[in-house]
Amino acid sequence: MTGVQTCALPISSDATSTDSGPKLDVGVETTTGQPVVGCTKIDMLFVLDGSGSMIEERGALGAINAFTDIVDTLSNLNGDIDYRIAVTTDNDDGYVNPNNCWDQPNKWIDSVGNTPAAVAKSFNCAVTGFGNNNFEAALGCEHVLTSAVDLLDGDASGFVRDDALLVLVMVTDVDDYGAYDQIGGNTCGVGCNTKPPPLAGLYQRLVDKVKGGKPDGVAAIVIAGDPTVNNGMNFCSQPGSCGCNGLDCGVFHADRLYDFTTMLGANGYAADLCAGTQAVPKAVKTAL
Repeated sequence: MTGVQTCALPISSDATSTDSGPKLDVGVETTTGQPVVGCTKIDMLFVLDGSGSMIEERGALGAINAFTDIVDTLSNLNGDIDYRIAVTTDNDDGYVNPNNCWDQPNKWIDSVGNTPAAVAKSFNCAVTGFGNNNFEAALGCEHVLTSAVDLLDGDASGFVRDDALLVLVMVTDVDDYGAYDQIGGNTCGVGCNTKPPPLAGLYQRLVDKVKGGKPDGVAAIVIAGDPTVNNGMNFCSQPGSCGCNGLDCGVFHADRLYDFTTMLGANGYAADLCAGTQAVPKAVKTAL
C-alpha cells in the first residue's frame, strides 16, 4: 500500500512474515518517516434501529457500564487509539444529539479531551433520545445501512476523517429494506414502497464519496438476524431467525446486511441478534 494513511483494513500476511495474523498497513508516519503498523484513528458510527421492538437491545448497548467496557476495548487497540463516536438511526434522521443531555460541541464525541466515562455518558444520552416512538421508520422500511450511507455521503459536519478507519455498527432486528418487507414480498400484501438500493452501489458510495476512493478505509459490524438460521415465519410468511411462534418473530432475517459484511472481507463482521440483548455490546467488543 502506498501513500500516507493512518488507518486501513487488515490485509493478508506476506510470505516473509513470521506472524500468522492479518496486518494493518498504515503507510509511513509523517513525522519520523518510519512505517507504522496498527490502526491509530477510528471514526465509529452507530446506526440503531428505532423500532419499539428494539428498546431492550438499545438499552443494553447504551448502558453506561457496558459502553464503558466497549470504550476501554477500543482505547486499548494497538496501545492508543484516537477515536470518535456518533449515533444515528435507521430512518435518515441525521445525528442523534438530544438537547437535554448532550454536552459535546460537535455532533459526535472524541476520545481526545474526554474520559471513557464521558464518552459512555454521551453515548447513553444519544441512545435515550430514541424513546418508544421517536425515529421509528414506516412499516417495513427500516434501513440501517442505507440510512448510514445517506448520512455520510455529502456530510459536511467533519465527522469522517480522511486518515481514519470508518466503522459502521448497525443494530437491527430486520433487514435493510428486506425483500420480505417489500410490497408483494409477503402474504399480507403490506410493506414498504421504497425499493432497496443495490448493495454494490451503497458500497461504492462509501468508498468513493465518503472515503475518497479508499476501499481499505471502510469496515462494518452488523448485529442482526442470521439469515442462515431458519426458525420459522410470522403470519405474513416473513422469515425469522428466532422467536417465531406462527404469529410473529422476534428477529427477522438480515440477508442484505450479512451480504454487505461479506463484501468487506476481513473488515466485515456479523453477529446474530438472537444471542440476546446482552450479546449486543459483547458482539461489538468481539468485533473490535
